[in-house]
Amino acid sequence: MTAAREALRLDPTPYTYFWSAFGYANLGRLDDASATIRQAEANHIDPSTFRPVLYFIAFLRADSAGMAG
Repeated sequence: MTAAREALRLDPTPYTYFWSAFGYANLGRLDDASATIRQAEANHIDPSTFRPVLYFIAFLRADSAGMAG
């Protein structure tokens, strides 16, 4: 997802991090989605922003503990 990396480079907002991570998850690139979230948190983006994406990743991984929060 070159477009997602470029969007984050140009406009690193919670919105672009969220949709980039969600896009990676939709493509089944769960490690990239998780890495995007970690990058956002390292850049001081509020972790609660990513609850829906984290739930989706946990669901795709059949991780019931992750889905519980």
